Amino acid sequence: GQIVMAGRIAKWYKRTHLLVDAGISLLKRFPEKDWRVLIVGDPDRGEEAYYQELQRRVQEAGLAKRIQFLPGVGYADVLALYAESDVVINTTQSGSFDKALLEAMAYGCIPVTSNAAFEGVFPPEWLIPEEDSAALDRALERLLLASPDEREGWRNQAREYIEQEQSLLALTERIHNLLV
Repeated sequence: GQIVMAGRIAKWYKRTHLLVDAGISLLKRFPEKDWRVLIVGDPDRGEEAYYQELQRRVQEAGLAKRIQFLPGVGYADVLALYAESDVVINTTQSGSFDKALLEAMAYGCIPVTSNAAFEGVFPPEWLIPEEDSAALDRALERLLLASPDEREGWRNQAREYIEQEQSLLALTERIHNLLV
C-alpha cells in the first residue's frame, strides 16, 4: 500500500512532521507490512532546515526506503500519484477546504485529515485532531490492518462522495434548484 502527502513542505500550516512521526512509528511496529509513505513537494522558503530535519529523522529511523521524500511535481504527476496511492494525508490547519484532498478522493484515495472544514463530510475515523501525530498513527494503523475488502469499501465511499457531492453534475443540479 501507499500513503501520500503532496504539497509544499511547511511546519506551521502543512505540518508534515505529523506524517513523518506517524509513519516512523507505524512502519517500525509493522515491518512486515508492505506499505510506504511518499512525501511529495518542495520546502517553502525558509523551511529548508525543517525539511532537512524531517529527512534526518527518517534516515536515523532506518526507513529511508519506506518513507520517501520526492521533489514537487506538476499537476498531472500529482494525479498519477493519487491513482497509485491508497491513502492521502492532509494535516493542513483548519480554515480552508483543500481541493487537493477532494481530487485524491476522486482517484479512490482514502482521506485522513486534521482539517475541521471536513467535519460532517468524512466519516469520523478519517478525521484526526490537529497537531496529533498519535491520532494520525492510529488512523493509519486502522487502514493498514484493515482487510483489502474494507479498504476497497472505503475507497469506493470516497469516490462516491465526490460523484454525489462534488461533481459537475451535482453542482449543476444545485444551481438549477436554486434558480427554479
